[in-house]
Amino acid sequence: MALTPSDPLPRFAWQRRALAQRIDTTSETLSRLAASARSTAAMYKEGSVRVAVAGNRNALPGTLAVLAQDPDADVRRAAAANPCTPLPARAALTQDVSAGVRAEAERSDGIAHRVSAAKSSPPASNVFDLRTADEAIAALVRGDQLSYYTRGDERPEVLFVLAHSAREDLRDYVLKNAHTDSATLDFLASFVTLDVVPRKGPDLAIAKHRNASPQVLERLAGHTWDFVREEVARNANTPARVLDTLATDTSLMVIRSVAGNRQTSTSTLRKLSLFPDTPKPAVYLTGSSPQPYHDHISGSDIRRGVAGNPSSPEVALSHLARHGYASTVAENPATPADVLRWISKHKKSWKHSTTIRDVASHANTPPAVLDRIAEEWEDDEYVCEAVAENPNTPAETLLGLGENWAYSVRTAASQALSSRTVH
Repeated sequence: MALTPSDPLPRFAWQRRALAQRIDTTSETLSRLAASARSTAAMYKEGSVRVAVAGNRNALPGTLAVLAQDPDADVRRAAAANPCTPLPARAALTQDVSAGVRAEAERSDGIAHRVSAAKSSPPASNVFDLRTADEAIAALVRGDQLSYYTRGDERPEVLFVLAHSAREDLRDYVLKNAHTDSATLDFLASFVTLDVVPRKGPDLAIAKHRNASPQVLERLAGHTWDFVREEVARNANTPARVLDTLATDTSLMVIRSVAGNRQTSTSTLRKLSLFPDTPKPAVYLTGSSPQPYHDHISGSDIRRGVAGNPSSPEVALSHLARHGYASTVAENPATPADVLRWISKHKKSWKHSTTIRDVASHANTPPAVLDRIAEEWEDDEYVCEAVAENPNTPAETLLGLGENWAYSVRTAASQALSSRTVH
C-alpha cells in the first residue's frame, strides 16, 4: 500500500501492524512505520508493528539492519528470518543472546557455513589479501579492520562485498570508487528513502556516480531533496524521459542541470531556450549568513546551459545567439555553420571580443567566413592565429597570413601550409 510523505500513518497500532504485514506496502511506508514504532514512547507497546516490518520483504536493508539490533527478541528473530536482511546483520544475529534468534539466523541463507569459515580462517588485516568473495564475507562476519586506504582495490567482487558491510566507512569507500559497478550501486540504492532528506547517506553519491543505472536514477528523480534531483539531472545515464519530467521541476537548479545534459531531448531543449526570466528573490541577508544557493539561479542561467549544450538543435542555438548568448553559442562545439556565420557578422551580440576568436577556431566555421575574418581582423594577433590554426582555412588565406605583422601568426600559417604539403 502506498502512502505519500504527507499522508499520516494509521492511528491505532493494530492498523499499523496490518499495514506492515501487507505484501504491497512500499519500502518508504515500511521505513516510516519502523521509525514511528522505535520512538521512546512506543518502543515497548508497539513491538508487534516492528515484528511485522522486520518480516516484510519489501523493507529496505537499512531498516532491517536497524531492526536486527532491536531490544525485542521477537523483532530480531523476524529480521533473522528475512532473506532481505543484510548479511553482516544476519551474521551478527548468530551470536545473539536469544537461542531462538541464533537458530533462526543460522538457518537463513547459509549463514552457518560462512560463520564456521570465519572462525576457521586466519584473520585478514587487508582486503587485498582476500582471494575470493567468500573470504571477504568471512572477514566481514569476523569484523576484521579491512584497510583499503593504502592501495585502491577496484575488483567488482570486492566492492560488492564491501557494500554489504555494516561499517559506514566501507560503504562510503564503495560509493566514492569510480569503478563500482551498477549492480553494487543498485544494492546501495535500496537503503534510500525518497521522502527523507539525509544528513549522510548514499542518495547524493549514487545520483552523481557515472555507473548509476537508469532505473535507479529514475527512482532518485523523485527524491524530496532537490540537490539529489540536481545530480540526477546532470548524470549522463539519466533517460531522456526522466529529464523531460525534471525540466518542469520546481527547483531552478534542477532545470539548469537538465539544460546542460547531452541526453536531454531536442524538444525539451527548444522549450528551455525560451525559459522566461524569473523575478529576483528578496535578499534577506542577516549578519554574515550568505544568500541561499537557490537564489543565485535564474532563467538566464538555464538559457545559457542550452546555449552550451552540444545536443541543442540549430533553431534553439540560432535564437539564443540573437538574444544575448552569442558568446556561449560560439563556444559550443556543435554549433552549425550558419549560426557561426551570423555571429561573425554581428558584433553587437558579443559579450566580449573573444567571441570572434572562438568562431575563428571553431571546427564548423566555413572557409569563406575564415577568409573574411582574416581580412577584417588582421590587426588582432590572437584572432589571426586562430584562423591560421583552423584546418578549414583556405591555402590562399594562409599565404596572406604568412605576411602578417605578428610573428606568431606567420609561424602558425607556415606550419599549417607545411603540414598540408606533407599530407
